Amino acid sequence: MPDPSDAKEIFSRARLCQLAKVERGKGVLARLIAAAVGFPRAGSDIAVTVDFRREEARERWRRSFAGRAFSSTQQEGRGGFDRLLCEQFGPAVFGLALVVETGRLRLQVRRWCLFGVTMPIALAPECEACEYEEQGRFHFFVDLGLKWIGRIVRYQGWLELRTAAS
Repeated sequence: MPDPSDAKEIFSRARLCQLAKVERGKGVLARLIAAAVGFPRAGSDIAVTVDFRREEARERWRRSFAGRAFSSTQQEGRGGFDRLLCEQFGPAVFGLALVVETGRLRLQVRRWCLFGVTMPIALAPECEACEYEEQGRFHFFVDLGLKWIGRIVRYQGWLELRTAAS
């Protein structure tokens, strides 16, 4: 019988791998923002790997699309971010509500900070994001943009669990 601590180790350091489709914004500013964050380049049937590892009270997520990686951390919100999932990309922190709707987990931006300063929600990036399981695969969809410049990046695809060693 497997030791339960082995399962804890596998899921505290997991690797999800498979394919994605990526679209990028067309404008110069959208392309600059996408490049600065490290978002993937446009394409289809792109090899994608998502590694995540638990570090005390947070998880570090590293997403790699065809070898081009970007990272974030996720942790439980506190204070003004109470009951939200906080995801941090560099100097930006987003408070995300997790909403289950029609069998999908939707992530909705409810608060955000930039360089530690709470910003008006009206200036927050527009984000449509959801995750769901279908036929043993983890599916994801993320569409991110800004009101005044349009889409920055949209990516979607599916993943399967592999241990960090595989």
